Amino acid sequence: MFRASTFGRAVAVAAAAACLIAVTRGADSSAISQNPFAPDGARPDAAKPAAAKPEIPKLPPPPAKKPEPKTAEPHLATIIQPVAGPPLPKDASVVERALASPGDLDFVETPLKDVIDWLSDRYKVHVLLDTKALNDAGITPDTPLTARTSGISLDSALHFLLAPKDLAAVPISDDTVLITTADAAKDKVTVVVYKVGDLLLPPAAASEFEKPATDQSSNPDDVINVITSTVSPKDWDTNGGVGSIVPVHGLLAVSQAHDVQQRIVRLFADLRTVRDAPSPPTGKPHALAFAPRPKSTERIQKALESVQDFDFVDTPLGDVIDTVQTKLQIPVQMDVKPLNDAGVTADTPFTLSEKQMRTRVALEHMLGAKDLAFVIEHESLVITTADRAKSVVHPVVYPIGDLCGYSRESATGGPDYDTMIEAITSIVAPTSWDTNGGSGAIGSVPAADAIVVSQTDSVQRQVAELLAKLRTQGCHVEPPAAPAGTPVTRIYRVSGATPPAAGNEEKVRQLIALVRQYVEPKSWQDGSGLITPGPDAIVVRHLPKVQERVEQFLEAFGATPYQQPPPRGYPGGGYSGPSIPANGLLPGMPGQRNRAPSRRPASAMIDFVAPPAAAPSTQPTQQSAPTK
Repeated sequence: MFRASTFGRAVAVAAAAACLIAVTRGADSSAISQNPFAPDGARPDAAKPAAAKPEIPKLPPPPAKKPEPKTAEPHLATIIQPVAGPPLPKDASVVERALASPGDLDFVETPLKDVIDWLSDRYKVHVLLDTKALNDAGITPDTPLTARTSGISLDSALHFLLAPKDLAAVPISDDTVLITTADAAKDKVTVVVYKVGDLLLPPAAASEFEKPATDQSSNPDDVINVITSTVSPKDWDTNGGVGSIVPVHGLLAVSQAHDVQQRIVRLFADLRTVRDAPSPPTGKPHALAFAPRPKSTERIQKALESVQDFDFVDTPLGDVIDTVQTKLQIPVQMDVKPLNDAGVTADTPFTLSEKQMRTRVALEHMLGAKDLAFVIEHESLVITTADRAKSVVHPVVYPIGDLCGYSRESATGGPDYDTMIEAITSIVAPTSWDTNGGSGAIGSVPAADAIVVSQTDSVQRQVAELLAKLRTQGCHVEPPAAPAGTPVTRIYRVSGATPPAAGNEEKVRQLIALVRQYVEPKSWQDGSGLITPGPDAIVVRHLPKVQERVEQFLEAFGATPYQQPPPRGYPGGGYSGPSIPANGLLPGMPGQRNRAPSRRPASAMIDFVAPPAAAPSTQPTQQSAPTK
């Protein structure tokens, strides 16, 4: 028993030692299985317990990133290339440059606050919210906005982004834009001072001469009336708006909203373009049919005249827009709010199957079937309702100096603008003019030999066609020649510099002295002739034959006749004869008889008599005005 027991203990100890060695040396399961004393759990045929995985310490979650604005997939509009806008002045502000830069937006139901963050980062401007006005309108930072634009400026893109919610973007400083309601935006006015002396006819220097200005003389009221009747008429104080305009010695101080000020700048630029265009030869049509349109408008007008194939069968409006803008390569937008009010959405189906049809006709037919129409605004072709299209007007400047007859009833024989205006308003869409309760308006600017017509695109085309037909039929009027014994006025530029050269007064005085000495000397002494200095110019009033000799004499010294004296086309190329005293002398000149009292120095009159040949800078001086 002792031996057996001792032997058993020895075997047990040996087995235990073998197991310990195997474990220590990393023996595999096969080695363990060879041990006849191995427990069942260590054998290969026994089920192995699941090995416990070591616990890995959890890392802290990454910091939350600021969510990017929600955008849709790239839209077809992104392939549209922008066109160059008018050049910016060298001193343009950060906001002006941002608003003029490309406005490629692609937001779909993106919260307003995220849109603002994106705009601020992309265009490097401050974008603020008009909290009070927005709260009153039920707009919050989480209000979703949608806009997909390309090929237009940021200024226009912001309109399509904000207008569906009755919002607007208003520059309030050189680097800040305010998002507010459309109504509140009209009260955010600025004061701009415009130089318009070159767009005012000299009122025949009425305050200097014995006779008052006649009905054909221009004054600041003429330009003011054109502005207030053709540029956002409802926004002026005379019609219940907040805008106002005041003349100040050849300047116009205008208090208006930002968008209205932009339209005024454009109108003045167009007037100067027409005024400075070469005068047509007698009996020939004017070089311009109307003031050049913006390049963005030209692109759309040209596309509308193109011939295309159309294959729409119950096609959603959104898909129609994608197809049209891809084919024509022009921006096309929906006027969302008016369309939604009329029950039209991007899913509304349209049908048109035609081959080789003019785009303008095709769109008018297809949209008209649902009482819709299109207009050109904000650099885009905009689909809207027919009712709203009738109210979308814009001013166009038409030169009519070669068409304008001369009224026999006028004391001056000046251009008869009233007859031309009456012809247009009586023949072209008569019920669309403000005189008959419509939205169209028309006025004249004699200093530019032009009329300004504010009308819809459709009516503007009809006005242009009427004027073209008049020119085709030879309706060109040559100013009546002054009688041989009637004095005429001429202006001679001494240096031809624009603006008039400073320090040239001595040369002007010397030339006047030479003319008095060598050209009909007695006429200057007895008062039958008049010669007086102006800013870098000489004003001469004399008989036509003497004027020819004066012109030849002055040309020898480099002085040239002013080729475009305002108003162009008056008898003899001068001003209104009856407004000149019978003795032909200005008040205060040597040799004058029956002198009339002078209310201002002659030099002040000369500032209007001899405006520069080239248009002065159209960039206005701007100041901020208190907001209401």
